[in-house]
Amino acid sequence: MKICIDPGHGLPDPGALGSMSREADINLTVALNLRDELLGSGVEVIMTRQSPHRIMPSSYGGDLQARCDMANINKADYFISIHCNSAGSPAQGAETYCYKRDTEAEKLANVVQDFMVEFN
Repeated sequence: MKICIDPGHGLPDPGALGSMSREADINLTVALNLRDELLGSGVEVIMTRQSPHRIMPSSYGGDLQARCDMANINKADYFISIHCNSAGSPAQGAETYCYKRDTEAEKLANVVQDFMVEFN
């Protein structure tokens, strides 16, 4: 199995800003920990970035497309993009999205969501 992990944002785009944190930094920390866990389980991992800086834009249309290109070129089975979004009331809690329903990807998304809710 091959999983592409995308720590959302990356400098110069910090993502959501907290009083003492940047979303891009939190995303990277979570992604690197996930990478280590997956590698320890024998899963092949591709990272869209491993430093505070975002990946270079592709010739296909910028940063977001470059992230997808990286997963597709490396034939990833799953693509996990990590974000710590901020929103006003009443939005709160973790969100997990899946591209196709009734698939192995949806099963993985459900496991991730259940873990995130339990972790909070």
